Amino acid sequence: MIKWLSLVLLAPIRFEKGWKKPNRGLYKFNKDAGLISDEGFCMGGVIKDENGAFIMGFTRREKGKCSLDKAESRAMMVGIEEAKKRGIWSIVVESDSLGIIKNIKEQDEDRTEIGSGRDVGYRGG
Repeated sequence: MIKWLSLVLLAPIRFEKGWKKPNRGLYKFNKDAGLISDEGFCMGGVIKDENGAFIMGFTRREKGKCSLDKAESRAMMVGIEEAKKRGIWSIVVESDSLGIIKNIKEQDEDRTEIGSGRDVGYRGG
């Protein structure tokens, strides 16, 4: 069975320096990705709880040529999938990828590589 999560940007885009704790009962996921010339890309992410305590982290390297927005989108999906495996459902995702942020905010039916960052499919009950 496949279910779909839709990411929704609830506030206008704003940029702040530093890490801020999520609201009570939430977890925060910060991720990043980078390209490795024509070889592929690498990604990583960290999830912290409402007190700022480290819950989990990941790094991954994947082969295949892609854009930075696609790499960032993939990092977001991997992080959400890893959180789900650990029973983390209430999560705030932070991103420095303006392309993905704008795409989520627009909420259109974009199915390009950037659009893949908006809809996250997962298998489960």
